[in-house]
Amino acid sequence: MIYIAITLILVIWSYLEEYYGYKRHCNIVESDAFRKLIQKGFSIERENDFVGINGVYKNYLFDIYYDWLTITNTRNSKAIVLNIYFDPPKFVNGDTNHKLLEDISKRNITSTWSFKPYNFRWREGNLMMNNPVGIRNPNYDFIVKRMDIVIDILKKKIYNLSKNQ
Repeated sequence: MIYIAITLILVIWSYLEEYYGYKRHCNIVESDAFRKLIQKGFSIERENDFVGINGVYKNYLFDIYYDWLTITNTRNSKAIVLNIYFDPPKFVNGDTNHKLLEDISKRNITSTWSFKPYNFRWREGNLMMNNPVGIRNPNYDFIVKRMDIVIDILKKKIYNLSKNQ
């Protein structure tokens, strides 16, 4: 009987988490921070179930959205994701330097024991930063500071290392 009750509670909890997480994902573009970014040139992006904003900040293309299923270093499963695009490092012949990207990724993995409240995912051509959020939506200054951190990391890790290779 206890097993059935626990299972029922978990099923109801996961359903509510999915429902309210998706609802917040869709409504985040109406938050003050996102509206301010939209006023500064970002645009709302809707594709299938995905809703977010994209735009250029300091000459870098960003996608920003709320993901209720992304794990961050605080073990929080709710995050504002900043996705920045860049030209991957290339060899002289123009081919992508996959070895350098792999080395950069391995050296810059954010440990689950890190004191930084965010973590990164590196891919060819983009870097994703997951920032934990609580009940309230993050404000404009929070998002801009995080965009500055991502740009700084990108400049230090990709461009400086690719020049030395």
